[in-house]
Amino acid sequence: MTIKPGQVLNPRGAKRKEITAVGLRAVTKYASKGVHEYTLAHLLNMDPDTFAARKKDTPKLVAAIQRGRALWHDRCVARLDKHAEKSFIPDMFTLKSKFGWREGDPEGEHRPTIVINLPTAMPLKTFLTVEPDPAPKLLERKRG
Repeated sequence: MTIKPGQVLNPRGAKRKEITAVGLRAVTKYASKGVHEYTLAHLLNMDPDTFAARKKDTPKLVAAIQRGRALWHDRCVARLDKHAEKSFIPDMFTLKSKFGWREGDPEGEHRPTIVINLPTAMPLKTFLTVEPDPAPKLLERKRG
């Protein structure tokens, strides 16, 4: 194989996989449907490792994935809003998942103050005094 100046090769010697405009549109389309990046790689006829490498050095690929994920997010939120007109459950789901609400937690200033009182330190002389272990005496009584 002849290597030409400026030609980029991968460790196996194959030509570098470039992503075309058509490929970027396909990535956006399928990312907007929630398709996993492993599947996106196979959609472009790439190994997942190659896809990860292209993500690092191809900002257009990252932008296409982000655009697709944003479309997916917007569609999910729109469906959630549509169902929220009929029930409060979608609103509760949104508040919990997006805004960190938790059931049963008091809010803000109404949270209880917890004070833990610890006893003072034991004097060193008392701490260093070793008490005999009572277990052997208990065992002797049971045997005898």
